This record gives sequence, structure tokens and C-alpha cells, in this order.
Amino acid sequence: MPSGSDSVFPIFAMTTALDDGYASTVLTIDTSRPDAEVAAAWIAWTERSDPARVPEPLSQNEGDDWGAQALLELVCEEPIRALEISFLIARMTNDGWILCNLGAGPIEDLLADDATLLDAIAVEIESSPNLKIALGSVWQNQMSDVTWRAVQRLAAS
Repeated sequence: MPSGSDSVFPIFAMTTALDDGYASTVLTIDTSRPDAEVAAAWIAWTERSDPARVPEPLSQNEGDDWGAQALLELVCEEPIRALEISFLIARMTNDGWILCNLGAGPIEDLLADDATLLDAIAVEIESSPNLKIALGSVWQNQMSDVTWRAVQRLAAS
């Protein structure tokens, strides 16, 4: 079985795992690409999901959907890196659709799992007005009331 960079699908990493004596292949998104590539692909995919720009729903892969999948996996597996990529996305675009999706997507998910990330967001927001816009699109979701109030204060600052 191919694994890692041996995969015939360069955006995926295939691993073989032994579970109770049985071999199985797990297909995961390759998150080893540079942060700027992940950010650019996430932006491109999110642009294509905007109904105001695209008259029909996303129906075919334009080669950038891996960015959305990679960032989602990083939110779960490497939250600090996912936050850094989120900061990079906010620096790379002024597009309202992208920034709203950034807030209501990766940033919201990150804060729902780890409120301590608010400290880094508070520092970054000082030099990133786009991050403030993104933060305004975060919903409370599974955040504690304390975390939610802190998010609202930062978004309003």
C-alpha cells in the first residue's frame, strides 16, 4: 500500500493501520503543504461557494477543495497551525464573503474547542482589521458564555 508522499493522490496521505490483527487503509488529507498554499486553496474554494459569484452550486472539483479539507483537519489535529493559517487568510483578502466564512468556519470551530486561543486572536486583531470582521461572524455554537462574551467584546473593539 502506498503511504504519505507515495500516494497516487498527492493531496491525500494513505496509511495502513493494524487493528486487532487486520490491516486497513485510512485515507486522510495531506496537511504537509505550506500554510500559504493551504490558505490560498481555502480562499479559492470559498470564493467558488459564494452563490453571488457562482450561479450553480459547487459540482466539480477545481483542484482547490483540498484546502477546505486540509484546514478542517488542521482545526482538529493542529489547532495552533490552523489559527495561524486563519490569520494568514485574514491578511490575504478583504473579501467580505471569505472573511464571514472564515469566522463562521475555522475560527468558530477553534474557539469552541479552545478558548485560550482568544489571547492570540486579541494580539492579532490589533494589526488585522479583517480578522475583526471575521470574528464578527462567529456564532456562539458550543462556546461557554464567558468565551462568547469575550469574542463579542473583541469583535466590537
